[in-house]
Amino acid sequence: MAMIRRRRLEHCRAHLLRPELRCRPLHSIAISWGFTREDVFGRAFRDACGMSPRDSRQSAARAVAGLPRDPGQNDTTVSPSCPHDERRL
Repeated sequence: MAMIRRRRLEHCRAHLLRPELRCRPLHSIAISWGFTREDVFGRAFRDACGMSPRDSRQSAARAVAGLPRDPGQNDTTVSPSCPHDERRL
């Protein structure tokens, strides 16, 4: 069972890091890989990756933009072209 969860988290993380999926809500990615509750996904992701799904996505976006990662800054901005608010996780 642990192996299945690990694989699901790997797939979720891969999707969170893909720039073309930036507008896809975090809970939608979690559901598509078998997580039925956001809190369970968030906790499992944080335990496995050392940061929240949102922070992981934001860190990847900053890296793509060539910006340094600032762990002290809570950047909750969403791209104007992105209609989804991703502050849920």
